[in-house]
Amino acid sequence: MLCALAFGACGGEAPHGSALPDSASLTAANARAPALTLDRAATAHAAYQQRHQQTTHDEVAGNAGFTGRHATDRLLAAGVVREEVAADGELIAATRAADGFAVAEALLTAIYHRYLLLEPVFDAAGAGAAGTEGGKHWLTIHLMLSARNAPLSPSTLAVWPAPGQSDVRPVFFSDQESPDPIPDRDAVGYPVSVHAPLGAVLSVQEFIVHSPTGAAVPVRVLSAESDSATPPSAAAVIPLAPLESSASYAVRFRGTLNGQSVQRTWSFATR
Repeated sequence: MLCALAFGACGGEAPHGSALPDSASLTAANARAPALTLDRAATAHAAYQQRHQQTTHDEVAGNAGFTGRHATDRLLAAGVVREEVAADGELIAATRAADGFAVAEALLTAIYHRYLLLEPVFDAAGAGAAGTEGGKHWLTIHLMLSARNAPLSPSTLAVWPAPGQSDVRPVFFSDQESPDPIPDRDAVGYPVSVHAPLGAVLSVQEFIVHSPTGAAVPVRVLSAESDSATPPSAAAVIPLAPLESSASYAVRFRGTLNGQSVQRTWSFATR
């Protein structure tokens, strides 16, 4: 089970993330404090889920291990203070495989989780895990933005997979994510995405993935205009069938970012 708390994009027990109200603020006492504090909050929530054997972003007051009802409450309880305008997000995953790398890769593959993980504005992160041998393992990741850092250029646009990246997964099992980005099928291709800073508005005019033969790969386009779980600052395409193994794919994106024309072309290779 994967869960991302991201910009109010989703609910239930899967991709789920949250943005703080504009009036809220998060900071830390020194340069090392943010990551250490986020680790502490994440570890406590992973332990809460393991103790109660449930995958959830919400804790119940009075329950053993309770540190705060919502993600932001738990950050404050861990030592984050409200001194600067900022934002935060939380991702959680539950698995029976005690393989942290595999869980992290799964979170990055799942598109609604990726929106949060690759949000360009976050400047601090922390993680914590809890589990038992032979049983379930829970991972919690906290991400945070502090306004003390200079804002990113509104024209910043990141892409994933990265240009020239190799060993990209050919397949994504969309049923593992909730909401399911491709509800009528499970095994689909690896999502390709573009990410502008939180608060930007990205519109898609063209988003094409070309196969090794040059043909356009059938995809579903995810943008804020067509998909309520996609933030206005990001967009993605998901191939409707698994990609070929050991193959090169070319991508072309064209659209507008805050009303200005933008385009990117790049390629990647599958494992």
